[in-house]
Amino acid sequence: MRSLSLALVVTLGVAACSSGDTVQQDEQTSPKASARAEASAKEAVATAASDTSGAQGSAWDYKQKNDLYEFEYKFPAVAPKLAAILKKEAESAEAQLKADTKQARIEANNSDFPYRPYDLMYVWQQVADIPAFQSLSAQIYSFSGGAHGNTAYDSLVWDKSAGREMKPIDFFTSSSALGAQIRQTYCKKLDAERRKKREGDPGDPNGMFNECIDPMEQTLLLGSSNGKSFNRLGIIAGPYAAGPYAEGSYDVTLPVTQAILDQVKPEYKSAFSVMR
Repeated sequence: MRSLSLALVVTLGVAACSSGDTVQQDEQTSPKASARAEASAKEAVATAASDTSGAQGSAWDYKQKNDLYEFEYKFPAVAPKLAAILKKEAESAEAQLKADTKQARIEANNSDFPYRPYDLMYVWQQVADIPAFQSLSAQIYSFSGGAHGNTAYDSLVWDKSAGREMKPIDFFTSSSALGAQIRQTYCKKLDAERRKKREGDPGDPNGMFNECIDPMEQTLLLGSSNGKSFNRLGIIAGPYAAGPYAEGSYDVTLPVTQAILDQVKPEYKSAFSVMR
């Protein structure tokens, strides 16, 4: 299963800040509120821009809140087999969260430190739905008692005829071959996004968060503007990857070119097209 484990997501949050920091933030401006707002906005855009005729089953939104943690796992209408896989993942993630938070509260009580409930949220959204495949992305927010939570991302593609889950990179001959084709364009678009967030100030070219990052180490998405074929690639870099935490994530969209199409495996070329 391709999912980010709770341990990894929590590690991201712990690396970002010390668990002893008890800074409180207003709910409207907190990272959690921002993550929910970002997920909702992306979901609205995805719903409006995608052809959902190939989806099966019903959307699912599971929530649980208690004195130890708040947990949410959400996904749109998908094939029943994929729904079962994602629900199993949700069950496993919550079980791990429950075990971790029980231990965290014990440790907090033993240290006379106030326990702060954890938070874990998975929001899957449809990126594209074409005749043979459904592409999804996930925004994963976690908070484990520190000054702030953190956001990570995941993606998958469902092969409708084979009834199996794939990763976007599985459609290409290799990660290195695709990376070589998109790196230059990605770096230019990433810098343009940085200038937007920094109000035109690119900063020290040799400073931290100003160099280009490897697009293949970020989350890759397969998108479609026509509902018939994959003709664009999305690359999401989470907080700290391309900029400081305050800048949030960086989303870059690249059109499928002939050079990119040449890197698609022969058996999947019919599912792709050059973006016109």
